Amino acid sequence: MSADKRLTLPHYNQQALRNFWLSNASDTRYNLTSRNCSTSVIQALDVATEGLLGERGLQGLWVLFNPDFLLLSLVRSRAEGMTWTPGLVMDYCLLLRQVLASAERLSRYKRAASWLQQQPGNKRSATDP
Repeated sequence: MSADKRLTLPHYNQQALRNFWLSNASDTRYNLTSRNCSTSVIQALDVATEGLLGERGLQGLWVLFNPDFLLLSLVRSRAEGMTWTPGLVMDYCLLLRQVLASAERLSRYKRAASWLQQQPGNKRSATDP
């Protein structure tokens, strides 16, 4: 069976993901609710994206004001209450990508604004709107 959707995350920890798959492959047991294809994908995502927002320091806290972050936690709590399904994994991945992308955009905007303020001839101060 082939996948009907392909979701990509531009930033993740490749080494952590590789280590997870190596350790996960050694255990071939299957459990409908706690060790199925969907739960394995979510565990891999957790490992690969762990700490990405923390790398941004206090700027990573802005994610708390992102509505997609709230939806991300709602999807996760629903799945943890029952079990992960392919549809929930897809919804979670789409939201995770949005959350990570918005944090990256905010970081880029702040770097660009800082750079512009440092340019010679720029009359605006850091306190100007």
